[in-house]
Amino acid sequence: MTMKSSVLPRRGISLAALAAIYLGLISATVGISLSNLNYFEGRSEFVGLGNFFQLLGDQSFLVACYLTMKYSVVCTLLTFACSCVWVLIVGHLVLRPIYLIAALAPWFMPPTTVGVIFQLLFDNQQGLIPALLSTFTGASKPDFLGNSVGAFWVAVVADVWQWAGIFGIALALTAKSVPAENIETVAVCGGGLGPQIVAVWIPFLLRPVSALLIFKFFWNIADFDRLSALTSGGGPLGTMRVFGLWIERTYFDFGDFGYGAAAAVAALTLAMLTVPLLLVLIAGRTQ
Repeated sequence: MTMKSSVLPRRGISLAALAAIYLGLISATVGISLSNLNYFEGRSEFVGLGNFFQLLGDQSFLVACYLTMKYSVVCTLLTFACSCVWVLIVGHLVLRPIYLIAALAPWFMPPTTVGVIFQLLFDNQQGLIPALLSTFTGASKPDFLGNSVGAFWVAVVADVWQWAGIFGIALALTAKSVPAENIETVAVCGGGLGPQIVAVWIPFLLRPVSALLIFKFFWNIADFDRLSALTSGGGPLGTMRVFGLWIERTYFDFGDFGYGAAAAVAALTLAMLTVPLLLVLIAGRTQ
């Protein structure tokens, strides 16, 4: 009892310290967001909510938000679709060691490394894929990363490649929670695969899979390091400058800390209000 009682206070102190650090960083960011703080130009004055109102009329910020939403939705849905196909093809073998290693290897790579790999694969000058396409078709090398459409889909492919494996593992583990007796009951009553999916699989998997999709979607919203390495900071003419890259550019290229902090606070507030609400709606009331 003495050992347990000594361990619990230490854990409580550690959690309290982490919470204090987290709240301190958030408070500092909120404080900076209320000021016109520009490191390069030497400005530092209190402007209240001025930065937040300015964001509403900033065309570059609004375009970045739209692109971020589009990118996040496409990546989330394609990751889910590819992971489902992979799990269906491999079946119960998905949880075997060799498949786990193959699925987890891309996810364990640093996002920046994945961005560099796909830039080398699709680069117009030295990329392997443009060279192969040119060799087999006889046409000039396609410039995937030199236009907004190509850069967007290469970024999506890179994200799906890194996430589909671990997403498939999560789906396989979730599917194992489906009671076998329920499937057998439907089968005994003459129900084939279709009735089994409707009566058993969808009701049991809807909530956990929806939660996975929500987390993946908001993870993509914060994505910037892989995109930065892949598109060299935002693609041709900044057409791939998603929210994370917009924040990075505002901070480090323009030194506008107050304005960047306001955008970060707005995004964090939206996420903190949206994610718990969506999870509560998915989970429903506990009995």
